[in-house]
Amino acid sequence: FIVVTGSYGKTSVKEYLYSILKTKFNVAKTEKNMNTDIGVALSVLKNLKKNTDYFITEVGAYKRGEIAKICKFVRPSIVIITAFGNQHIDLYGSKDALVTAETEPIDYLREGGSVYISSDIPEYEKIVKGAEYQVRTVSTRHAADYRAKNITASAKGVEALIKTPVDEFTVATRLLGEHVVSNLLPAIACAMDLGVAKSRIRIAIKELDFLEDKLSVHKNKIGATIVSDGNNSNLEGFIEAIRTAAQFPNEDKYIVSKGIIELGNQKEESYQKIIKELLETD
Repeated sequence: FIVVTGSYGKTSVKEYLYSILKTKFNVAKTEKNMNTDIGVALSVLKNLKKNTDYFITEVGAYKRGEIAKICKFVRPSIVIITAFGNQHIDLYGSKDALVTAETEPIDYLREGGSVYISSDIPEYEKIVKGAEYQVRTVSTRHAADYRAKNITASAKGVEALIKTPVDEFTVATRLLGEHVVSNLLPAIACAMDLGVAKSRIRIAIKELDFLEDKLSVHKNKIGATIVSDGNNSNLEGFIEAIRTAAQFPNEDKYIVSKGIIELGNQKEESYQKIIKELLETD
C-alpha cells in the first residue's frame, strides 16, 4: 500500500502516480475523492485484486484519529506527504493539530518503509526529525533527492527539468499551473525508486489528461474558454489559478468563485492575499 496524505494535492498526486506506475505494474487506487475510512474500505473491496502490485490510497480526515483508523487496515510501505494549508483549521483548531492528524500514516509505516516529502513545506524538518524510516525529499526550491528546475508554465502546459540522484531529464505536460510540478515530483520520485524507467515516466506525464475541475480546460457553445477549478479549496491553489488565468491571451477574462471555507482565524489574511494577487492582473 502507498498512502497519500496532506491538506491538498492528494488526489492529483494519487492520479499522477497511478498513471505512471501502471506502465509497469498492476496498480489499483481509491476512487475519486473517497478518502475516509468507509470510502477507502469500499475502494479496497472493489479494486484490490490478487495480482495487484501496488494499491494507492488517498486518506483524509476532519479530526485527529480518523486517518490512523484507516491505516490500521491499510498498512503502508510508502507514505507520500503533499503539503499543509490553512483549510480545515477551524475544524482542527490549529495548524499543529492539522499537521499531527495528517501525518498519522507515518506511525503505521511498515518496517523498511519510505516517506516522500517536500523539503519546501515549513513543517518538513519537524516531521522528519529523528526519523527511523527512509526519507526521500522532493523540492522546487531547495536541494533535494528529486529537484525540479527551469519550470515554465503557460496556457499550453508546463515543462520542467527533473534532477534525480543519478541524472536529469525534462518532462512536459499539457496540465496547467506551475504547482503541477510540485504534485508530479513525489510521483516521479516514487516511481523511479520502484524501478520505472524515465522513458516511461516522460511518456506517461506527456499523456496525462486534465483532472475534472482541477484547472481543467473546456469550451462552451460560443467558443469561450472555461478553466474549471471547482474542486480546489485551498489558498495556494486559488492563487495559482489566478496566475494561470493571467497566462491566457484572451482579451476578456473573469474569475468566478464561491470562496474558500473553513479557514478559521486565517480567513481575512487569506482573502487579503487573494485580493493582492488579483490586483496584479487584468
